Amino acid sequence: MWKLDGYAELVARQKSARSNYSLKKEIERFIELKRKQTDIWILLEEGGCEAPELYYKGRLMIEYLIKVRALTYDQVLKDKHSEGEIYAEMIEWANK
Repeated sequence: MWKLDGYAELVARQKSARSNYSLKKEIERFIELKRKQTDIWILLEEGGCEAPELYYKGRLMIEYLIKVRALTYDQVLKDKHSEGEIYAEMIEWANK
């Protein structure tokens, strides 16, 4: 489900991406928000709306796979790596 929900979030939020947007900074922000919050809803923007963690995390992972690893959406869907494996790979990339 994270692939389907994450892709929908990526498409829905493309126009709202700021010109100074950085995937690495967005991943850092997600990790920091997860440390502070105990529920599954994450604030997307200051003063903005909240989204379920599943959507936000899925969007980051899909964006990583498409924009960093240069996979097509079909390749993402066919990929056999688990959500945990992709998340760990994305975090490792963000920390470089």
